This record gives sequence, C-alpha cells and structure tokens, in this order.
Amino acid sequence: IHRAKLYKDAGADSLFVIGLKDIKTVREIVSAVELPLNVVGISSLSSVDELTDCGVKRISMAGILYGTAYGKIDSLVNSIKKENSLSQLY
Repeated sequence: IHRAKLYKDAGADSLFVIGLKDIKTVREIVSAVELPLNVVGISSLSSVDELTDCGVKRISMAGILYGTAYGKIDSLVNSIKKENSLSQLY
C-alpha cells in the first residue's frame, strides 16, 4: 500500500498487483489506494462479480488463458491420434 501511494504520487494512473491470494487483501488495497486496481485472476480469486464488487477495475488472465487453451488443444490432438478420427473437431 505504501508503494502504491508512491506510484500515485509519481503519476501512475493505475495499479497492477500480482500475487494476491484472497479477497480481503484486495479490499484492503482498493480502500487504501486511490488508483484503479488491476489484478491477475487466480483460482482463489476467480469470481468476476466478487472482484468487481470490491472495486477491481481490470482482471488480467496473464498466461493462464493461453495455458488453458493449449491444454485443451493438446487434449483434442491426443483424442484425434488415439481415435484416428477428426470427429472430435465437429
């Protein structure tokens, strides 16, 4: 919070905080800092409504979205190989 206030004083127009694990900490930051808060969505902070309700202005998915997509693609490709069929695509 102290560093966030220094960023604001230096001219920052938003705050991006990584590593947040719980909604209580998110609420503390939002209430103490006058900058719009951006966070990385993680499993323990996955409710968009809850994050929005406590004042988060932007939710980043960082590499999580790409990792999930590639995991699904990998699973699909393995199914195609195993079944020797493209039917999984349709």
